[in-house]
Amino acid sequence: MLDLAHARFTGEALVFGGIDVAVELAETLDLPLASVEAVRILTRGERFVRGAHPGVTLAQALGELPDAPGIEVHAELRVRARGRERRVPFLVSDGVLHVDSERL
Repeated sequence: MLDLAHARFTGEALVFGGIDVAVELAETLDLPLASVEAVRILTRGERFVRGAHPGVTLAQALGELPDAPGIEVHAELRVRARGRERRVPFLVSDGVLHVDSERL
């Protein structure tokens, strides 16, 4: 059940009924929430504080990226989720917005 916008990049088969009703829908359908799936970030990027990276700041202002206290821009953002490695455009983990540089 999709309950985080960025989880659409890490899930295999997802059900979307609206993020605002995801918890209730998951309970009704007896499905796990995407946010409880373990996702491990495999690459390292350059760290920035909020507002310090112009590309990320612009994308956030336009609503294309979520807000987060910390930012880490990766040359290539790769994660492991559900036993598979994949490249994703962005992901929020522990208050840090991880962004693939090609996304900017």
